[in-house]
Formats: sequence, C-alpha cells, structure tokens
Amino acid sequence: MTSGAPQTSRISDRAITIDCLASCKAEVSRDAVSIAEAAHPAIRKMFLQMNQDHLRMQWELFELARRRGWYRVPTAAEQVIYQLPPVQIDGKPVSSPEHNLVGN
Repeated sequence: MTSGAPQTSRISDRAITIDCLASCKAEVSRDAVSIAEAAHPAIRKMFLQMNQDHLRMQWELFELARRRGWYRVPTAAEQVIYQLPPVQIDGKPVSSPEHNLVGN
C-alpha cells in the first residue's frame, strides 16, 4: 500500500492543439457544405461568418503548432511558388510571388 498524492494524468499541450486543429479543419469542410446548401440569405451569411471564424481559429492553431515544432509542413519548391496564379490585394495585382504565400 502506498500513500501520497493520487496520480493524475495530463493531456499534453501538443495533443490538445493538434486535436483542436483537426476539429477546426473538419468544421471548415462542414461549413462549406452548409454554405452551399443554405437556401436563405441570412442563414448563408451566418454560415459564411462561422466559416471565417473557423478559418481564423485553424490558422492560429496551425501557427502555434508550427512554431512549437508540433506540426511540420514541407517547404514548397520555389518552382511551385512561382507557378501560383497572380494575387490581387485591394483590387491591384501583386507581382511578387512571395505575396502569393498564405499569411503574407
């Protein structure tokens, strides 16, 4: 018989972050179906807002996991980056391929 404090298990920050990230990614997919099938403009608008919220949460969790080394993404080859279609910011074309990267 042992005495002392009871043993408690703790879920790691990494596990929580990766699980929340997976949940947000799934929500984004479900949001897309809801948006496409919404027959009423107000409901569609609500789903669009939810989708933006889920995308923002997904990005924040992704960045947290990436910064801490919990989620590794292979670097795109420069050739692939330069093949991306042109991006516009505020209706103006952006010529630099670096601006085609998400988050820039």
